[in-house]
Amino acid sequence: MKSTEFKRHRIEQTNNDLVLVKGFPSREQLTDWLCNTAATVYCLFPSQFQSEQAQLQLRTHVRNEVEKLNVASVRCVALTIADDSVGTSLEQLDFEAACDYVIEMLTPIQPQSSQPMTIPSFE
Repeated sequence: MKSTEFKRHRIEQTNNDLVLVKGFPSREQLTDWLCNTAATVYCLFPSQFQSEQAQLQLRTHVRNEVEKLNVASVRCVALTIADDSVGTSLEQLDFEAACDYVIEMLTPIQPQSSQPMTIPSFE
């Protein structure tokens, strides 16, 4: 389940740095990202990992790996993509599509209007 396929991304609206990884990163990668950056690491898994037992295993693995590094576990998250269009197994996971999906979900919605918002005043 170890992977070297990853993508870095910054959500401009919130200034949050993300590292998206297919499956689990190696311990060296995880150490580098959590200790040397402010990024949150998202380990992406396909829908076959949706069962409660699989979710528990993923969370336990993340917690154990992060505890060994002695860093905040809130910056490493295992995410299961329920959308089968990105693939149902880790081997066939469309990593780019999964990244786009997660980035879209984590990016705040901007108002469509380029006009400045005016707040009505009540007298």
